[in-house]
Amino acid sequence: MSSSLLQPTHHDLYPFIDPSPPSGQLAGATKGKSILITGAGSGIGRAIAEAFALAGAERLFLVGRREAGLRETRERIGEKVGLVGDVSVVGDREEKRCGAFIGGRAGGVEGRGGGRGRRDGCEVLVVSGVDISKGEDVEGVFASYFGSDGPSEGKRFPPPDILVSNAGTSGATENIADSDPDMWWRDVEVNLKGTYLVARRYIRALREYYGTSTAAEGRRRTDGKVEGRIINVSSNASWRYVPGRSSYAASKLAINSLTEYLDGEGKGGVVDSASSQSQNKVTIRSVALHPGGVDTDLAATLPEHVRKRILIDKPELAAGTCVYLSLPRADFLMGRFVDCTWDMEELENHREKVESQDLLKSKVVGMFDTLPAP
Repeated sequence: MSSSLLQPTHHDLYPFIDPSPPSGQLAGATKGKSILITGAGSGIGRAIAEAFALAGAERLFLVGRREAGLRETRERIGEKVGLVGDVSVVGDREEKRCGAFIGGRAGGVEGRGGGRGRRDGCEVLVVSGVDISKGEDVEGVFASYFGSDGPSEGKRFPPPDILVSNAGTSGATENIADSDPDMWWRDVEVNLKGTYLVARRYIRALREYYGTSTAAEGRRRTDGKVEGRIINVSSNASWRYVPGRSSYAASKLAINSLTEYLDGEGKGGVVDSASSQSQNKVTIRSVALHPGGVDTDLAATLPEHVRKRILIDKPELAAGTCVYLSLPRADFLMGRFVDCTWDMEELENHREKVESQDLLKSKVVGMFDTLPAP
């Protein structure tokens, strides 16, 4: 990474990124939007879900492994903004056989929710029993719940406007020579492969649904674009040495690069590859976010003195930053790495420098790209 553009300024939510109604500056910023959040059952993921609900999101898909935590997130959202309908998608890994979902679904659907445009609360769907490192789990979620058709007994939804890939793990804590290969690789599978699988399937769902559908007319931004936005949760460990965290750091560094590729490939528009034709090009924008030093289950293996020194940030800080990054005003940060402890309003003042010098991307210090742009 380049030297720090800004210094850490914030450790908690501040007015510029506050989604809380009625006076928060981002109140209503995501009105009518749908968001899918992985790892939404606790900590940072839960705070992100709550922030988007406060900002006016119409529909949230809470994806994770444990149903209890996801349902608790849903209940907390209901307490804050109210719930539309009584929809709750439930799933369990025990219901899957041979990589397939019983009934073609990752569980069952209870009740029905409101249609797009309804705004008396937030429709929140819980999708549990999902291991994002497994392709069949990810495929099951998207094939079952998103699209223009499907089994008559199940409700189908347009693909989400925004994807937040927050799910992650950090199990390996030893030096490489003393590490367990399976545990080391598990971190990479969840953090990197899982982020890749979810992003890949999300993009395919967008282009298949909107690329050949008049439904895109209701999805256009004010600038005429049909857009999907991906926020990948990365870490400062992706660019700094953290002893004993080689698997976590390597996977997060790779997420930064993956984010750059997702944005580079998607900002020009993607079309339905099945037909190679499209009524609409779907633009994909992507950004990597360091969520701050938050005392979550993921950090449980850190020494106590380290936890007290670096885990000083509130999850609401990352959550409000996610809402900000989902907005068109943050387009200049797409394809880049953003630290949520920076002041986003101040960062906007550096927009020209960020774009002209191509900052906030992973690079090798001392190497200069002399090749022509692709």
